[in-house]
Amino acid sequence: MIIDIRSQKKYDFGHIDGAININYYSLMLYPSNYLNKNDIYHIYCDTGVHSKILVNRLNSLGYKCVNIEGGYNNYLK
Repeated sequence: MIIDIRSQKKYDFGHIDGAININYYSLMLYPSNYLNKNDIYHIYCDTGVHSKILVNRLNSLGYKCVNIEGGYNNYLK
C-alpha cells in the first residue's frame, strides 16, 4: 500500500497512482487507527523528509514501512 501523508489539497492536485491520503499527524499520533502490523506500507511526502521521520517512528512501533526517498517531487522527475 502507498500512503501520501501530504495535505488533502496537495493530494487532490496530484499523487502517485494508487496512493491513499492519510495526514502525517494522524499517522504519527494514531497509527493503529490506520495501519496493520502485518502489512507493508510505502510512505511519501513532498521531499521525503517528513515521511522519513514518520517511517522511523512507525517501524520502531512494529509497523513495516518504507520511505519513498525524494518524495512526490522526485516521483515527478
